[in-house]
Amino acid sequence: MLMVGVLYWAGPAIGQAPGDDGMLVDPNSVSLENPAPASPRPPRTMIPAPSSHRPVPPGQPTYPGARPPATQPTPPVLTGPQPLVEFENPEYDFGTVLAGKPVEHEFLFKNVGEATLVLETVQAGCGCTAVEWDKQIEPGKSGKIKAQLRTQGYNGKVRKPITVTTNDWKHRTTVLTLAGEIRAPYTMTPAYLSFGPRLLKDSVAECTAKITNNLPKPLVLKDAKVDSPMFRATLKEVEPGKVYEVTVATVPPLREGPIPAKLIIETDNPELPKIEQNFSPYVMPRLSLMPPSMSLPDSVTVDITRIVTLRNEGPTPVHVTNVTSTEQAIQTELRTKVDGKQYEILLKIPKGTSLENRGAITIATDDSEISQLVLPVIPYKTRPMGPTAAPGMAPTTQHALGGPRVIHSATTTQPIHGVQMR
Repeated sequence: MLMVGVLYWAGPAIGQAPGDDGMLVDPNSVSLENPAPASPRPPRTMIPAPSSHRPVPPGQPTYPGARPPATQPTPPVLTGPQPLVEFENPEYDFGTVLAGKPVEHEFLFKNVGEATLVLETVQAGCGCTAVEWDKQIEPGKSGKIKAQLRTQGYNGKVRKPITVTTNDWKHRTTVLTLAGEIRAPYTMTPAYLSFGPRLLKDSVAECTAKITNNLPKPLVLKDAKVDSPMFRATLKEVEPGKVYEVTVATVPPLREGPIPAKLIIETDNPELPKIEQNFSPYVMPRLSLMPPSMSLPDSVTVDITRIVTLRNEGPTPVHVTNVTSTEQAIQTELRTKVDGKQYEILLKIPKGTSLENRGAITIATDDSEISQLVLPVIPYKTRPMGPTAAPGMAPTTQHALGGPRVIHSATTTQPIHGVQMR
C-alpha cells in the first residue's frame, strides 16, 4: 500500500472552545485496518458575537426606517347613557340609469339611544361620490346623509360604499351602499378619434367612428360638427334610429403641436340632447430636434457626450449646412443618418468645463422656410454626492436638490420641435 506523507492542519472551527487550537496529524501513524477509537472531545461552547443592537420593545419596528404599527382605539368602558344609531336602510338600489345622469339619495337614520349621537366621519369609497351629513343628533331625533354619485363614464353594474364612523361604540362603523346599473346611452367604436401617428401641417387625413344606440327607443342623430375650423364632420345613417357613422377630416393647413377639439352631434332625445367627444391630435413639426433643449452641469467633472437628432418629416429633403455653439468648450460633430431626412449632432463637453450662463447650439439648414434651429443649453447647479470616489471611478454629479445623474449619452423618444429662427 502506497502511503503519501502529508501533514494536515486541523485549524480551529467556528465556535471552537478556547484553547482547542487544532493539531498536526501524520497519516503514517494512523492504522487504516484497526483504527483506534476516537477520544471524546470536550463539548464546544458557542460564544456569541458582541452586538451593539438593543432589544426591540414589543410592538416597535424591527428594522431601521420602519413605522410603528398603527394603534387601534381602545373601546371605552360604557357607563351611563349612550347613543345608539339605527339606519332605516343601509343599501340603496337605484335600478338602471343612463350614464351622465347623477344619482342622488338620502340615507335616513335615527338616534334611539339616550345620549347625543356624533357622526365623526363619513367617507365615500371613491371621488365620484359626494356626501353631506348631519353632524350631531339628539336622543330620539333623526338625521340624514345625502349622497350623490356621478355616473359619467360608467357602463355596467356598480356598488359604491360609504363608511360612517360614529361615537356609538356598539356600532362604531356602518357601511352604506349605492348599487345599481349604469347604462351608456350609446357606444362609439373606436372610443377615441385618431388620425394616425404622423400628422403633418399639410396632411389630409380622416377617421370614422360607429355610433350605436343602446336605448330601448330609437335615437335620431341630426347634425355633426367640430368646434375647430381645422376639422369638419359628416354624419351617415347606417340603421335608422340605431347605428350611425361619423367621419372627421382635417382641413389644412394645421397648427403644429396638439390641437384640442370637440365633436358635437345633436340628437332628438331631450334626455340626451348632445353627444360630445373630445379629441386632440398632435401635428408634428416638419423639422424637429430631439431633445428640444439640453441640460448640462455647470461644473463638468467627467467627459460628457450628448446626442441631438434632427428629423425631417416633410417630403422635401433638407440638409444641415453648419453647426455652431455659443460655448467654445462644447465641440460639435455632424453625422448623417439618412441624407436629407435625419441627422445626429454629437456634443462633446470635456472634463473641467465650466458653464455659467445659458448657451445655444445653432443648426443651419438649406430649407427655404426654416433656415435655423436653435437648441438651448441650460446649465444647472451641481454638488458632489456621497464620499470621494475610489481611484479610477468618476464622481457622481447631481442637481443641488437631488436631481438626475449626468448621463453620458441621452436622447428622448418624443419628437418636439426646437425654437425656430427665420
